[in-house]
Parts: sequence; C-alpha cells; structure tokens
Amino acid sequence: MWTRVVFIVLVLSLTIGLSVTARAADTVETYDEGAVDFEFYLGGDGLNLPKYEKTVFSNVLVGYGLLPRLSGYISLGAESDEYLTYGQGGYSFGVFGTPLDTDHFDIDLMMDVGMSGESLNAIGVTPALELNFDLRPDMELWGLYVRLEDGLAGRDESVADDPATPDIDETETRYEFTQSLSQTYGTYFTIAERHQILAEYYYSYNTNPARGELRSDSGGFALGYNVSIVDNLELITQVNCHPGHDHQDATWGASVGIIVGIPKTKQ
Repeated sequence: MWTRVVFIVLVLSLTIGLSVTARAADTVETYDEGAVDFEFYLGGDGLNLPKYEKTVFSNVLVGYGLLPRLSGYISLGAESDEYLTYGQGGYSFGVFGTPLDTDHFDIDLMMDVGMSGESLNAIGVTPALELNFDLRPDMELWGLYVRLEDGLAGRDESVADDPATPDIDETETRYEFTQSLSQTYGTYFTIAERHQILAEYYYSYNTNPARGELRSDSGGFALGYNVSIVDNLELITQVNCHPGHDHQDATWGASVGIIVGIPKTKQ
C-alpha cells in the first residue's frame, strides 16, 4: 500500500502554536484491518535562515487498522532550534476512514485531537476531508488530490490587573476560539514499480488572528519522492519551499522518514 496518513497534526500545530513543520507530501490511505503502521521522520525548516533561526524537528506516528476502511493513530512531535535548545512538543490522536472507495475516486474523512504548549494545556481539534482522483486503480500511474482542514482551538485574551492603578481592578477573563482553514492541492506520478513522485501546494487562512499574527499565509510548495524498499518498508523524502510574505523571508526545508507496515498476524 503506497500511502499512509502522515502528520495530520500539522494544521493543529499551526493553530495552537507548535509549528512542527514536518509534513510529508502524501495522500491519506487507511491501513489494512488489524495491521500496525509505524512512521518516523526527521527534518529541518528555515535552513536558509541565519544562525539560531533554523528549526529541526522529529515526529513519530503509530497507526492501527480498526475496521475495513477505518483506522486510528497517535502521533508525537518535537522541535527546537538547530542547537537543540528551546524545544517544545505535542501529541495528537485521531481516526480516519474512507466512506467512498472506487477505482478512480475516493473520499476520506478525518478527525484529529491534539495537545501542545508549555504545559500541554492547549487543545486543538481538526476535522478534515480529502478527495482523490486516480487515473488508474491503486495509484498505478497518475492522480490528483485535494485536502481541506479546519483547525479549531482556543486563545486566552484575559487582561491582567494594572499595578499602576491600585484603586481600579482591570482584571478581565476572556477566551476566544481560533480557526485555521487549510487547503492542500497535490498530484502524484508513479514513475516505476515502487517509485512515486508527489508535488503539493498548501495554504492556510486564520479567521481570527491574534495581534501580530498574519491572517493569511502565502502557502508553500513541497516535492516528495517515495520509494518502497521492500514490501513493508517505505522511504519518504521531501523538500519544501515557503515563499516570502509580508516582510517574512522565503524559507526552505527538507525531511526524511520511514514507514514500516506490520501486517495482521494470521491465526
């Protein structure tokens, strides 16, 4: 099986502050019933930026085929600067399924819940939808896919008491919902048996940005090369580019990962 759910946590992390930028260019595909899926990724982002502004990250994901066309997973992520300081992390878990699965057109539905932040007290919920078109069955030649994600989280905008005015209590408790709408447009080419190239453009829009945050993101481009080394081991490589936007520098990054599929044990 060529593809796996990879880093659905991305939109969640952008929404609640953990910018784990590892995202393999890939489509979503459920696991076989009873099969276990293990994924591990290492990479870096902002590799062209000055010293101390680069980011390194790692992510591990374990998935399980719950039922035919229905799977679950848990994902752990961590990131820091290039000197492995100021690290932060988070985790997410979720389910995804394929209510419509034909030779040429698929619909996948996903739901992700995760936590991050300094004390893992920031919660995010991300429902998602993916549409796939395959020119030939089983992704044998070429296809297109579109993924839509709705990252929901909360933000504390409470106001603290001003010590300069001891006779007045300015304390105000206020929380707001935040929403990040993300879109991914991708295509793949199966260039030979076990070899696949993928290209993506991704974009996000914040409906309720905090002060100093951008409402829209210029998006980015990703190019991936996936090769199935043996039947149950796949190598995932990717480079990505984020164009400059609103006085932000253009950046590029790269990642490498492995996917190990463990089939269901026959009774």
